[in-house]
Amino acid sequence: MTTVHTVVMKKPLSLLLILSLACSGAGPEPDGLAAPVSGLCQDGMEAAEAWQGEYPGPVVHVMEAARLPARAEPCGVIEGECTVPAGLYHPWTSGALGFATVRPILRYRVTRDYTDDAEVSFSEGDTVEVTVYHGEGFCGMRINGQSKSGYCPGVYEEDVFTLLNPEDERRPETQLFKARCADGGDAWIEVGAALTASGVEEGVIVGHGEVAPHGTPGGM
Repeated sequence: MTTVHTVVMKKPLSLLLILSLACSGAGPEPDGLAAPVSGLCQDGMEAAEAWQGEYPGPVVHVMEAARLPARAEPCGVIEGECTVPAGLYHPWTSGALGFATVRPILRYRVTRDYTDDAEVSFSEGDTVEVTVYHGEGFCGMRINGQSKSGYCPGVYEEDVFTLLNPEDERRPETQLFKARCADGGDAWIEVGAALTASGVEEGVIVGHGEVAPHGTPGGM
């Protein structure tokens, strides 16, 4: 079932727009923005509510307020712009309202009964869909449609899992963060687009749980 989210944002030289976009990427036609308009969650892609890994990166340092292409939700189309206030945007700061990674869903078939060290049990013939990589070998997954967290398939017993869609391993992932727009409302901002904008630079990770502004020495 598709969930519809509603976001209010301002676009330049226009009235407030109510954006109601489905995760399929469907929505109103674009309003002449130079940025490409596309829904991200297509053809087996889904949005996980996190940035992945033990040291998620990059650090987005908005050095001065920047107008950036905006989405109403991670899977949606670009439907306006958001003036993102200056600050550091990363899961280890309080600058953003949320984080997401749009990534391919890797599907596995279980070849024999198995229980991993996190006490997650698999039965022969189960379908496992990996939805997010948490770090330290742990993944979020669905086993026959039921959400679980445990060791990623293949971390220990490689012979237990057969990857059904290996071609999707090479598909690029897209990171986003949710910002409170200075001109009203909230919006999801694509990290790659932000880092190419004027006034936005990449900050640094200086240790686990600690980030710093662009140009700080000693970054990892």
